[in-house]
Amino acid sequence: MNPVSCVAQTEDILGEVPLWHPTERALYWIDLFKPALHRLDPATGATTSWTPPAKVGSFALRKEGGFLLASRRGIERFDAETGAIARRR
Repeated sequence: MNPVSCVAQTEDILGEVPLWHPTERALYWIDLFKPALHRLDPATGATTSWTPPAKVGSFALRKEGGFLLASRRGIERFDAETGAIARRR
């Protein structure tokens, strides 16, 4: 059996919804309670985190880039490069 080790110390309360981004070769996940969206680059070990304005229950990759966030405010588009969040219309 392989040993378990922590690869990203993000102090999550409840880390959920792991999502592998095939183009970036990075792992994304959310913390349901903070709220937070995290990104881990396994090649470098670098972790990036964003704090959305409302708790996020789920998220998905967008074909156009970025993400759709399902939050308490509704469905929103999120651009990880700029940190911009916009309501989906």
